[in-house]
Amino acid sequence: MTISMTNIETIERKRQGIVNDLPIVHNTEIIVPPPSSDSRQKTSVKRRLYENLEVGKERLFKKARRKFTSDHLAITLLNYEKTLKPQNRGEWNNKTAYKYTPTNELNKYGEPILKKTNQEREYDLWYSQNPFEKEQYNRLRWSRIKNCHSVIHYAVDRETGEAIYKPQHKCNDKLCNNCSRIRSNKAVNKYIGAFKQMSNPVMLVLHQKNCKKGELSDLLKTMQKDWRAILKQGSKRKKNYSGIVSWEVTYNSKKQTFHPHMHIICERDKCKDILEGWLSRDTENRSRYAHYKKGNMQAVEQTEKSLMEVLKYTTNLSMFDKKAKRKTMPDFAMYEIAKAFYCIRQWNPFGEWRKSKGVSQSQAGDVVVYENDVIKEKEYSFLQIEQEWEWKGHDWFGELLKAPLTDYYPDQYILNYLGIEYKPPT
Repeated sequence: MTISMTNIETIERKRQGIVNDLPIVHNTEIIVPPPSSDSRQKTSVKRRLYENLEVGKERLFKKARRKFTSDHLAITLLNYEKTLKPQNRGEWNNKTAYKYTPTNELNKYGEPILKKTNQEREYDLWYSQNPFEKEQYNRLRWSRIKNCHSVIHYAVDRETGEAIYKPQHKCNDKLCNNCSRIRSNKAVNKYIGAFKQMSNPVMLVLHQKNCKKGELSDLLKTMQKDWRAILKQGSKRKKNYSGIVSWEVTYNSKKQTFHPHMHIICERDKCKDILEGWLSRDTENRSRYAHYKKGNMQAVEQTEKSLMEVLKYTTNLSMFDKKAKRKTMPDFAMYEIAKAFYCIRQWNPFGEWRKSKGVSQSQAGDVVVYENDVIKEKEYSFLQIEQEWEWKGHDWFGELLKAPLTDYYPDQYILNYLGIEYKPPT
């Protein structure tokens, strides 16, 4: 007999004398109490699903969705990489991974601090089984992404004495949705003070003519070089440019071309100088019309949400055609973007923003962000049943009762979005 997480919560709530008016969730089937006449509103399927979750579970539900998406993105790019010759793969293929060994020192959660050794890690089985590979290397990027957030376990913060649940095996990869989310929230925490001190901030977008397959990496380097030249010239002329720049690449599925561009938050009175400096450095491939058309240089609200939109992602790696209900970005395009952005910073502050100092915890929109993305026990009482949760396919399952943590299960929309078919592990 399988004990669902919802049944355990129901028993616990009844034991505490709390009236349980929550819906019963069994995988994707949701049995919701009949709505009152005041609550009969049109809401999205996703929003209704979140509203049916216990308070605090929405954050974990979203974390599971991001984990599921990252896992299958890594599998897709891995399978595509296998079809390429070694010289056509990303630079991460040439990197050697080393083993880490625990030391006698402990971190604030009582866990041993790991130290890097000179001993090379075992080769990745995905490649070492291929007899045609002359040079093995380690090639562990995709396995790191798949292993990221694979375990959530109980720990105690020795500084505060608080009981927390801490995700393990962070990969900190740009393609990992959970790590990107943590990194974005930390950036919001760090730069929100400088953002709110701006007098008239606007969003400036700098475009570049679309490029073909194989040209994206060189084009990004050229754009970076021109951007640094603009900042250097502004510094010499004491223009006092200040703000943040983030990079994004979109893909045109009809023409099969890439469109790299930059989103910049800066003061309105600095926009013209920056824009003219950008256009003058490549008049052939940078259209004046595209930069001065309606929609560019719009005012932005000085809120955490507006800043998060700039820092959210590098590209929408799985663009989706809602009418056709299928993925529109092919695998080679996703791999090309991943290869071009390897070892390139997703965003960069400039001017006074570079002096900003980070904080360990803050409020970013409706998401509470902690330094290590920990989950406090007092905020999520339903976690107290288990000591450890392990990821299996689409959700974390408890070590003791084998019950799901979030009740997340990918619906057909997300499967179409990723362009995959999914069968849960047995």
